[in-house]
Amino acid sequence: MCQSPAFIFILAISEIGASFEINLHLNLGMHNVMDSTKCAKVLRALGDDTRLKILDFLFSGEYSVSDISEGVGVEYSQVSHHLSVLRNAGLVSDSKDGKFVMYKLHPVFYDENSDRKNVLDFECCSIEFN
Repeated sequence: MCQSPAFIFILAISEIGASFEINLHLNLGMHNVMDSTKCAKVLRALGDDTRLKILDFLFSGEYSVSDISEGVGVEYSQVSHHLSVLRNAGLVSDSKDGKFVMYKLHPVFYDENSDRKNVLDFECCSIEFN
């Protein structure tokens, strides 16, 4: 990630039984970052509180739609729809495990071995889930 000036936006989302904070770091004067079309697609996918809850849940591992639905308290069909949006934006990846499709954060944006555990790094910006 480049060391240029950054703006930090803090977005707090609060609902009954769930709340978390998201820090958005926008890098100005970016070098070697994703193109603006891809960046816009990723940021659009992040523009829904249910998708943010799903991403936050996926920091703890790889799960089926049923597991995610139960974990975030959202109906199966809605979770399936939101996972499709996240997958199309490249934020999550999926794999087949028997008859189940398992979802996890895409390794391009999330390094589970990093010291920064709850951070998605998009080069153009990074988002920290607290």
